[in-house]
Amino acid sequence: LTNYWKGKEPSEIVEELQNFTFYFRLLYHLQSNHINESINRLGPELTTSILRLSLASPPDDFGPYVIGIIEAVISSDCTKIKAIKLIDLLSSWLVRHSVITPGATTLFGLQRVFNKSNWESLSQNGFDESILLRAMNKTEFSLDTLTDADFKKLLVSDGIYKLKVARSIIFSLDTTEDALDCGIPLQKDDNRIPQIPSFHLEHVAPQKVTGANDWEHMKDHMDLVHTVGNLVAVEG
Repeated sequence: LTNYWKGKEPSEIVEELQNFTFYFRLLYHLQSNHINESINRLGPELTTSILRLSLASPPDDFGPYVIGIIEAVISSDCTKIKAIKLIDLLSSWLVRHSVITPGATTLFGLQRVFNKSNWESLSQNGFDESILLRAMNKTEFSLDTLTDADFKKLLVSDGIYKLKVARSIIFSLDTTEDALDCGIPLQKDDNRIPQIPSFHLEHVAPQKVTGANDWEHMKDHMDLVHTVGNLVAVEG
């Protein structure tokens, strides 16, 4: 930091720190005022990608990398389309790891991805997502572990309710082009950004069916109750 700030005025340093604070809060402390500011600065599509990642509870290692991508967008060094691809790739990595290895608490090999060499390679080569993907696939958990079709089957059939990434999965489903106004309160016409990110997940069929007249005869209740099809986002 001493070398980075060398020759800069105190006011310039403070301004940079304020930007960093905004991005950090957007990524790790979802608040509506930060989301609204992000929509104004970055647009709804990129903001949605950042929210998907934030809801997946990214490790601290992700922070500087994502902040660097956002800053590159603002400085016009990276297009919004490329930034969305990169951030969605990070979200996919987290979600797949959590669904495939639900008992794991750590995503190993992060230092192989989030290091100075990889960042320089990414930024010097037009923020090509293939560079990030290659780095991910050198870790203990590769995105190539399952085909997309196999992963979808696993996502639909396994319970996700207790996973850290559960809210990110439901948010992703509710903010696709096909989902329209499912589940999450929206703002700014049809931009599909939640007004209040403090939503929680509720079960359609209850977790306990004993005494619930409408659900007592539900087949395969234990297998289905925590799956993605039985969960809905509720504000508050």
